[in-house]
Amino acid sequence: MRKKTISIWVLVAFLFLVSIALPEGKLGAASSLFMNEVADKYEELEDKFTKQYKADLKSVTTYYEQFLQQSSDEQKQLEQYLREDMAYLEDLLEKDYDKLAAQYGSDRSYTTKLNQYRNQINPNYSTGALWKYSKETDKGYSTSLHWKFNNQINPNYSTSLMWKYKK
Repeated sequence: MRKKTISIWVLVAFLFLVSIALPEGKLGAASSLFMNEVADKYEELEDKFTKQYKADLKSVTTYYEQFLQQSSDEQKQLEQYLREDMAYLEDLLEKDYDKLAAQYGSDRSYTTKLNQYRNQINPNYSTGALWKYSKETDKGYSTSLHWKFNNQINPNYSTSLMWKYKK
């Protein structure tokens, strides 16, 4: 579009210069009529492509907004599933620990193993298995998978896929 625009203006400028350089009688009326036709054709093409661009932009923007909304909704659903899953795991593992403690708690040979198990199922114990799971599902934890996913669908995060698509 830009090359065509430049080419048309160069042609118009050339014809204008030629019409000035040659005697008025030979090219005067013909060249100004031709220049007006070229200018009208240019304006017609510019209007056509501007309308097409605006229609395409509106369509793409609508698709982008729909995709962004869908991604946001799925993100919320994922967060709900992760919260429910974490609550379920904590409850299940706590009940399991209580059963094991009731069964083996009085036996001193199991005290260390029960404490190790207790640490592994504690989501706040930094080397425990449940802590690792809770951190991977935490969108606020900067190395987690959920954080990375959240940033990719965030249109305000400058390296995200949504930001790049929007730009």
